[in-house]
Amino acid sequence: MQFALFAVAAALLNRETATCNPKTEVCLATSKTAAGDVNWECKPAVDGQKEIVPSAPDYAMVQAKVCGPGTFQFSPMQCAGDNFAYKMVGEETDTKADDGCKILSFPYNMACYAVSCGAYGR
Repeated sequence: MQFALFAVAAALLNRETATCNPKTEVCLATSKTAAGDVNWECKPAVDGQKEIVPSAPDYAMVQAKVCGPGTFQFSPMQCAGDNFAYKMVGEETDTKADDGCKILSFPYNMACYAVSCGAYGR
């Protein structure tokens, strides 16, 4: 009986932290070259998991590069709070779209992001 409960709990935990399509990732600005080009640090998306947008450098909070299929949501609110949807900016890319990346510019500083990839498979 305990094994069955453990298996169910492990399956639910694995589902909650499942990575998305291997091509789905979020890239944040980490630095710029001498020519002013942005250096991106990319991270594979995890379905439904909120991630903090670093507050430095200052241009990291106003732009992001999203790649692959998924629904990308960025919020100026902290990840720990309940107000993630307040002034949220989103971008949706379906599986028929090019698997390339899009650079998003935000009208204000973002503090947190989340990716939903359930509708696009894993």
